[in-house]
Amino acid sequence: MYEILIKSNPEPIFIYDEENLRFIEVNDAALLLYGYKREEFLQMDLTDLYSPEDIQNLLETSEENLKEGEFSKPYRHRKKNGNFIYVQISKIKFKYEEKESVFNTVKDVTEHLELEKNNQLYKSIFYSSSDLIFLTDTSGIITFVNDVVESRLGLSRNELQKSSLTSLCEGEDRALLNSAV
Repeated sequence: MYEILIKSNPEPIFIYDEENLRFIEVNDAALLLYGYKREEFLQMDLTDLYSPEDIQNLLETSEENLKEGEFSKPYRHRKKNGNFIYVQISKIKFKYEEKESVFNTVKDVTEHLELEKNNQLYKSIFYSSSDLIFLTDTSGIITFVNDVVESRLGLSRNELQKSSLTSLCEGEDRALLNSAV
């Protein structure tokens, strides 16, 4: 039953011995995520996925009172090629091949965290800029403006939103903006 749950699961999964942290089982999705061959992965232990400075995180994780089956905060893991990824791990303790073991489901959240970081950066730039910043949809309708737009134009955010960006221009400027948008 465990083999069916592990091998056919599309989520990356590995099992390690709770006592010595050595891997005792891994599925193809985990091999693909980390870039190792099965034989290589099964020769490793859990600490091999961490850089020396991240080992403390590993030790703290084992001491946390995480509820079984819930995903942890993101942790940094090292792939075979040396690149790092951020993962959340759901752990369940059980007996596997007569050993006290830990069943781990891994969720790669690297891309999600990168998006969050970029969003925070863009928000910071958007709100701290002294420039007029307009966000529009594809047809040039204003969807959002920064505070500088309101103060410089003397129009409220509500007055500006849902109006055409070109409505703020006159003559040649309107034609130029229309062709650009």
